[in-house]
Order: sequence, then C-alpha cells, then structure tokens
Amino acid sequence: MANAYIPMIWLIGPIGWGIDLLVEHYPTENQGCFCKGFQKMFIWDCAMISRMIMDGNRVRLFGNNLGNSIEARDLRKRLNSDGHILVEIGSDPPSPPMDLIIQSNNGSRTWISNIIPPKLEELVLTLKKYKAESPDIIYTDHWLDTCDIKPYFAEFGVFSPKLLYCNAGDCNELGAVNRLSEYLNVPGIIQVSLKIQVEMQDLAKQIKPRRQHAIVLTRDSKNIFIMWNDTIHEVQVEPLYDIRTTGAGAIFSARIIDYLAKRISDWQSYILQAVSYSTAHTMLALKKNIRPYYL
Repeated sequence: MANAYIPMIWLIGPIGWGIDLLVEHYPTENQGCFCKGFQKMFIWDCAMISRMIMDGNRVRLFGNNLGNSIEARDLRKRLNSDGHILVEIGSDPPSPPMDLIIQSNNGSRTWISNIIPPKLEELVLTLKKYKAESPDIIYTDHWLDTCDIKPYFAEFGVFSPKLLYCNAGDCNELGAVNRLSEYLNVPGIIQVSLKIQVEMQDLAKQIKPRRQHAIVLTRDSKNIFIMWNDTIHEVQVEPLYDIRTTGAGAIFSARIIDYLAKRISDWQSYILQAVSYSTAHTMLALKKNIRPYYL
C-alpha cells in the first residue's frame, strides 16, 4: 500500500518571544499599574502556527535571526523540538527579538515590539535554497502596516504553491483588501482582521477580489464573513466573556491551514467547511485555555 502524501507547508514572517501582561488599567504618566499575571509565549502568528500543525504535515519556518541570547537559544530549541524546521535569515539583532503585549480588564490591548521581518532580498535567496521542497502551502505574516506586500507576493508566486495564505492583520479600510487580491497572482486566502463597522450587504459593493481568492474577514467577537465565488457567507461566532483572546487569530489560521492541507488537491471545495471547523475549534480552545504557543 502506497504511503499517504504528506503536505509541505512553509510559514514565513517575523518571529520572537513575547510577554503577555494582564493589568487592571493602563499606566498613566509618572504612575505604574498592578500586573495581575503574565505568560511568556511564541511571537508572531507564523511561529505560533508552527506548533499547531506539525502532526501530519511537513513544516518549514522562515524568520528573522533570533540572535544568541539565552532567550533566543531557548526559543530556537523549542521551535525545533519536533525536528529542524526553523530557518533564520539575516544578521544577529542588536537585542533579543520580543514583543510586550499589555491587556487591561476592559479588553483593551496594545503591544510594543522590536521584531523586524527578514529583508525581502535575503528572504528570497534563502527560499530558493529550499525550492526543491515544492511547498503546497505558503503562509505569510505580512501585516499591512509592516511592509510593502506587493513585491513579496511576486516572489512567492515563483514557488507555485497550491495555496498562498496571507494573514494581513488589522485593517481599517476595505480598499486594502482589493489591493491585496490584485497583487496576489496565485490561488489563495487573504485573512484580514477588520477593525471598522461594516454591514454584510455593503461588502459586495466595496470588495472585488479575484475569483481565485477567498477573503476571510474576522471582526473580533462578531460573526466572520467569507467572500468566495461571488458569494458572501457568514459564520457565527460565540460571544466570550472574561477570556483572554491573545493568540486566537493564530489558532484560527492554524486550524484552517491544517484542515485544507489534508485536502490540498481540492482545497477550494472546502473553504467554508474549514472556516466553520476552525471557528468552533478556536472557541473551544479559548474556553478551555488551551494555548499551544505559551512557553
């Protein structure tokens, strides 16, 4: 009996480690605040996702150089715990790459970061060394406010993935979604965290993606919109109360990627099922406080 095919998944983006702080209120000038608790964790989504899709997939994680600090060595060891999957790009950073995430009781959140993504030229040269792996899926963390996405998409298309999954992060204007779809020249999914109020009936007027692209619009605690095949679908999101949601987006993306990887030859037929499955899984993980990305 022939062995089952194991998909190859590339994850690309900034990586580091972070501290997730929970405070009663944000500090004001010349005043501190009381920290109710903290967690140390993998940062960003590509690193988190790598911990959640190892079972049944081949995974390669491309990110910035972590340096030689104690924290970097620990993070490198943990990321490679299931095999040598991490490829670091660029020179040593001047300080350990990390994020500080601050959450208050009222659900507000902010973050401070010194993590710099790999430079495009260095990234492309490194990816070409691994071209023989023929990735089925390329996932990329390229948030709209961190870099010019257009040249990245042009380079990723050279590797002819069956699916390019772009996590574009927070978005405050719908026109950005159209630009992403215009730049993306291979079949793919564009995931956007929509930070503005928009009604379902208005989406079709303002977002015109290419037919080969599915647009997944998450909206914090509101229902998820999926634009696919000229139709807008809605997936219900269960309200959560008094639950920290840091990392929820990574769980959501990981479950979609894993679901479609197992159906990679015909992934376009399973987009709606993948998002529904991922939404239910994410809600359950948050309620049970299952966080694979905590250190």
